Amino acid sequence: MPRVCQASLPASNPRHLQVALADGSSRVYFNNGDIKWTVPPETAPGMVDHSSDRGGPLGIGVVHYFYAEVGTWHSTYGGEGGVEVFYFPDGQTEAHHPGWGKEIMYPDGLMRVVTTDGEEVEVTQEMLSWAIQQPKPRVDGLDDDAL
Repeated sequence: MPRVCQASLPASNPRHLQVALADGSSRVYFNNGDIKWTVPPETAPGMVDHSSDRGGPLGIGVVHYFYAEVGTWHSTYGGEGGVEVFYFPDGQTEAHHPGWGKEIMYPDGLMRVVTTDGEEVEVTQEMLSWAIQQPKPRVDGLDDDAL
């Protein structure tokens, strides 16, 4: 379990718990079960780290958000306007790339790219971006059933 530096119930919104971690990341736990996990660029690893579910290539920052009501993770790499990756409970994963379209990995193994003009192209895993190949985030080793 990560070491906690500070935990607080902010006076401006006592309906969620903010936790600052020793590694520089932070988490916000909301009453409705949602979780927001922020990893700043300076603490994200320099390479894709599949073992810790943190960061992306070249140490870019990432924000992971878990929508409890629908069981979906939403990760944004590189801040506002960055690549957005959605992990749906049925196993589908989508990466939305600003300006050129989205990649979709279906639970049955089918992989597609959808361009901004709506063209759909079947692709192989080698053709997919680093973003869509990131593992689904996990907070403190909890899986979706525990959340």
